Amino acid sequence: KYQKKVFRIFYRIRRSGKTIRGSGLGLFIVRNVIRLHGGKVWIESLKNDQGTTFHLMIPLIAEKT
Repeated sequence: KYQKKVFRIFYRIRRSGKTIRGSGLGLFIVRNVIRLHGGKVWIESLKNDQGTTFHLMIPLIAEKT
């Protein structure tokens, strides 16, 4: 549900009854730094809010363009 939105600047997930701190910049910055290095970042979530895994892939050697 939130997998693409969480990488937007200033995006924060709001859940009823929970206070979530932060500026909404962290994952936006991570995604942009990873992309600058030619990598990818993505997330996989388990069903029923049982957890989320964040994947980061950065190439060892940059591709020549």
